[in-house]
Amino acid sequence: MRSPDFSLLRSTLFLRDVFAEFFATTFFLWIVTSVLTNIQSQAEIVQVSFCIGLAIACLVHIFGPTSGAHINPAVTVGMLVYGKIEIIRACFYVVAQIFGGILGSALTYALTPDTKHLNLGAVSLDKNVHIAQGMFVELFLTMILMLVVLSSTDEDRDERGFPSALAIGLAVTLCHLVGIPYTGASINPTRAFGPAAITGAFQSDQWVYWVGPILGASFASFIYKHIIKISDGSFSPSEKDATKENVYIVSTSSTPTIAARKLELLEKEKVYDGPATPEHKKTEKADVNKSDEKKLSPSESDQVTIHIEMSTPPPAIEERVEVVDSSM
Repeated sequence: MRSPDFSLLRSTLFLRDVFAEFFATTFFLWIVTSVLTNIQSQAEIVQVSFCIGLAIACLVHIFGPTSGAHINPAVTVGMLVYGKIEIIRACFYVVAQIFGGILGSALTYALTPDTKHLNLGAVSLDKNVHIAQGMFVELFLTMILMLVVLSSTDEDRDERGFPSALAIGLAVTLCHLVGIPYTGASINPTRAFGPAAITGAFQSDQWVYWVGPILGASFASFIYKHIIKISDGSFSPSEKDATKENVYIVSTSSTPTIAARKLELLEKEKVYDGPATPEHKKTEKADVNKSDEKKLSPSESDQVTIHIEMSTPPPAIEERVEVVDSSM
C-alpha cells in the first residue's frame, strides 16, 4: 500500500480523475435503477444482468483511460490493497462514487413516474437467504469481478482474451446472473447505498453490501498479486528467473528523440516473447507522433536497431523497428 501523497490535491489531473469517477458512477446508478424500476418478474433477470453488464462495459471504455473507471468502492479498495493507487486517491474516489450513486438514483427518482418509484431497485437478501450466506455470496462474486479487473488491466500479461472493457462487463453480467436470486447482486456498495439514500429504504442488512464486496475485492487483490500474477507475460515464473533481458540502443538514426521514443515503445510492448534462437527476428511498427515525425528526414526514417542481451548464453539478437510515416 502506497503512502499518502498530498501533492495530488494540487493536481488538476487528479481532480479530473475524481470527477470522472463521480460522473461514471452517476451514469451507472441512473442506468441500473432505471432498468430495475421496470422489472416485472424474475424472468427478466437476464435482461437486467445484460443491461448492467453492458453499462459497465461502456463506462469503462469511456472513463477507463481517465480515472480507471472503478465505479465501485470495493474495486477502489482492491486497487489500494494491490498497490496500484495511493490512499489519498482511494479516499477521494470512494467519496465521489458515493455521491455519484446518490445523484444517479435521484435522477431516476425524478425522471420516473410516481407509480414506478417503488424502492428504485434497492437490493435486499432473499427471504430464504441467511445474512451470513448473503455476505459470502457478495464476497465471492466481487472476488470474481476484481480478479477479472486485475487480469484485464495487468500490463505484464500478453494480449489474450477480450479487451478489458468487454471482459469486465461480461464479469458483471455473470455476477448478476448468479447473484440476483440470492442478494440482488450488488457487488458494489454504492449500488446498495444510492437507492436506499433516496428512498429511505435502508435495510438491516445494508452492511452486507459493504463488508462482503470490500473483503472480496481485498482478498482477490492479495490472491492475484501473490499467486496468479506472472511478472512477465512471455514467461512463467521459473522461465523468467532463467532468462532476464536488458534492452538498450546499439545504433540509431541521428535523431535522439526518435531513438528514445522507439526504446520506450519496445520496453512497453515486451519485444522479446519467446526462446532465443539464431533465427529470432521480429519487426515492430510504430506510429510516430506529429512532433517527432517532423524531425525525421527520409533517410533518418529507415530503422532503429535495438539489441537484447540475455543472461543465458544467447545468440546475437537484433530487433528492427520500422518507423512508419503516419501521413501515408
